[in-house]
Amino acid sequence: MPRAGCCSRTPAASRYLTQAEDVEIRAGRLRIRDHAADLKLTEAITELAGIQYSFMNWRRALPVVIDAGYDLPRTVWWVALEYGTLMVT
Repeated sequence: MPRAGCCSRTPAASRYLTQAEDVEIRAGRLRIRDHAADLKLTEAITELAGIQYSFMNWRRALPVVIDAGYDLPRTVWWVALEYGTLMVT
């Protein structure tokens, strides 16, 4: 499995992470507090990190959907690969 960590974030992302109830950065790794969603996040990152960078696949994204239950809105996090860089939005 590729080894990675949070290498940068915007000021807006930092503010969000201090208030967020569903995500956190722990031990340098972005984690979703819901275990099933965290596994989906890990799978998406692993899948995209395994792609060899070439001209044909310079951009790809996978959704990670967090179902809040009780007919509440779902949250969608996107794991994106762009020009060899992985991002979570």
